Parts: sequence; C-alpha cells; structure tokens
Amino acid sequence: MNNEIVYGSLGYLEQQGKSIAESFLSIDAIIMIDISMSMEAADCQNGQTRYQTACDELRRLQRQIPGKVAVIEWADGHAFMPGGVPSPPYGCTNLTGVLQFVKQADDCGIRFVLISDGEPDNPYSALDEAHTFRSKIDTIFCGPENGPGADFLRRLASLTGGQYANNTTRGIVELAQTVTQLLTA
Repeated sequence: MNNEIVYGSLGYLEQQGKSIAESFLSIDAIIMIDISMSMEAADCQNGQTRYQTACDELRRLQRQIPGKVAVIEWADGHAFMPGGVPSPPYGCTNLTGVLQFVKQADDCGIRFVLISDGEPDNPYSALDEAHTFRSKIDTIFCGPENGPGADFLRRLASLTGGQYANNTTRGIVELAQTVTQLLTA
C-alpha cells in the first residue's frame, strides 16, 4: 500500500478540510492504473519501470488539475487510492474485477481512463464487462512497441465508444498530457 499523498489528489483535499465523498462528487475522471507485475518492466526512458514513470505522470496530472481525478489501482485486486499514487506492482491482471468495481460510477458523467500494457488475465470476460458500460472507456497503452496489449486496448475503447491512445513505453512520459487531452476532447 502506498501512503504518499500527492498535491491535488483527493487525499490532499481531505487534508485541506474537504471530505473524500465531497471531493469525489467533483471529479472529472476515474483513472484505472494497472499495477500488475508486467508494470515492473524497466523499459522506459532512463531505465525507469513503467510503474515509476506512470506514478510520476499521475503526480503531474493531479498537480495540473487538482481534485479532478480519482486513482484506482488494479492487479489481482483493486483499490481506490485517495493519496493519488498506486501501490508497487504485484500479481496478475484482473481487468474484469476493476471494471466491476468502477461500474457503480457508470453513466454519472465521469470519464473512465484505463492505463495498462493491455494483457488481462481473461480478455473475453473483460470485454464482456466493458460492453455493459453506458459510459465510454478511454484506454492508454503503455507497453512495448508492437506489444500484443495494444490491440486489446484498442478493441476495448472501440467497444465502448472511447478513445485509444498508444503511448508505448517511450511515450509514457507524456501520460499526463494524454489524459488531459482525453478529458478535454
């Protein structure tokens, strides 16, 4: 579990006297970040892992648009991270589980942004769950160039009417910019 509290996160706003529940009512997006073991691959700029780079970008995003994103981590399980930074990578990639978890916010005017290297444990179950959403699910691929997960994330976004962005491991350093562009599109 990560106990860091990022400036602009919902946990930060709580420290400033605003309840998490009250803050959650003002968010624009739920960011679902993959923290499975594949995110430990050190194939990003300067030898950083996908996880480290994604965390840096989540910090930047929350500083840029304070109180506007909720961060949900997922691997074998899933959890809301009010502090804005996900736990270190572990386990497998249960995408179906996190989609079921965030489903309660479906059709409430909140954007869903899924960040992953795109290789879920059960792709068919995940696509079936995504198909039940009324809201669009935007996806951002952060895996290796020509990685098999890119096609899966493209299909998931298309299935829900969402947008797909291919940041690959080289472009993950632009994650905050990509999320901001998706939110303003």
